[in-house]
Amino acid sequence: MTTAACGFDVTRRDLFDAVLELTVEHLGEPGRLYRRDTDPQTTIAALRAAFTVVDQADAAAAAGVAGQHRLLHPAGTVTPIGPDHVLTRRRRNPLLASIRLGSLGPRLSPSSQRVFRTGSERPRYPAARTSPTGPPPPGATQLAWIPQQLWPDQLTPWIPNSDHRGRAAAALMLAKVGSTRPWRAIDLGLPASFASYPPTLVRHLQREHVWPAVVARLDELATRLEADPPPIDYQTRRWTAASQDLLVAAVNHARAELGPVHGWVSILEITQTNGFGGRPQMSANPTVKSGTSTSLIPNTGDSALVTEQGKTTIADTVVAKIAGIATREVSGVHALGGGASRAVGALRGRIPGGRTNYSQGVAVEVGERQAAVDIQLVADYGVSIADLAAGIRRNVISAVERMTGLDVTEVNIEVQDVYLPSDDDDDQDEQDQGSRVQ
Repeated sequence: MTTAACGFDVTRRDLFDAVLELTVEHLGEPGRLYRRDTDPQTTIAALRAAFTVVDQADAAAAAGVAGQHRLLHPAGTVTPIGPDHVLTRRRRNPLLASIRLGSLGPRLSPSSQRVFRTGSERPRYPAARTSPTGPPPPGATQLAWIPQQLWPDQLTPWIPNSDHRGRAAAALMLAKVGSTRPWRAIDLGLPASFASYPPTLVRHLQREHVWPAVVARLDELATRLEADPPPIDYQTRRWTAASQDLLVAAVNHARAELGPVHGWVSILEITQTNGFGGRPQMSANPTVKSGTSTSLIPNTGDSALVTEQGKTTIADTVVAKIAGIATREVSGVHALGGGASRAVGALRGRIPGGRTNYSQGVAVEVGERQAAVDIQLVADYGVSIADLAAGIRRNVISAVERMTGLDVTEVNIEVQDVYLPSDDDDDQDEQDQGSRVQ
């Protein structure tokens, strides 16, 4: 039997449990509720505070009253915010969870917003997994439901259908809804270097002030998938595609059905989509049945550098120089290159007429359509290296793709040293000591 409390429908059992937990939190420890030496007036005051919280008209008002009584503290035992092993240690009261998580939602990190499902009307704690090898707990998005890139039209207009990388990042973000699984445990068959892109996309969506709407859409999609899972087990499909023998068999089957097919991407796309004779259109409903599943391989299409009229070739030095300049534009980068390359660069700078080597510390691999970049650098002391690396990747990818039309597959960054202002003083002292004339 259900009843109304704080704008939610809850069972009488959960309402009673909420009052009990609030009372115990007010008293400070569970034992005080049962000890004979506890002052009855203290217990009555705790009960009154608990009833005042659950008697509010909505969650926002209940959270405000709880704060006045110092209840539902994020660092407490009733509604903790972390760490992950604490969140799933026991069942959390759903009414208290909705009150506290709903009020904290805008201030939580993007990852926590998906874990606690703050995009829904009823934020909640992730359920505890009953067995390490068992099925995911209720409310957690299962990897078997999620393709490598999200279905078309799910996050438009924020992520257009033509943005394959954005849709792949959205698939990773969907896998975090209602789940405490770490990023490294989300295996969607994407390259390891791709893990840096979702946080970059999240920051972009936040700057555009659309992140709350995206979180709500992801939660809505997770709810639909849980109610009506897709007919395709995408995780099994990924494992199957990892077998070289099965992959070769699929390619041969596609060739037999279609005749000559140009490009591995076309072959893989066709063999991964339940049909031949063209790429099927995916409905906006992700649970649409057979014959309409989406490709596991992004359709890159024709490159702007390779056309029917001819092919444009870009030298490695061009890409390296663009990447080097883009890296230097990021605040927190002191210098590029290892010790030897920096020494050579400094010597070149002292030669009259010498020019700055903008590709110093940058190595690239350039193909017809793609490029990979490796960067060695020295960071300024005090900067967040993780944020610095993310900013460099974002700037380098943007600059190279905008100027060359190449798809940057990865940007690997090696921080070789940290620069301290005292380093220059030490160098100057050594020079002064080594000089025999003034």
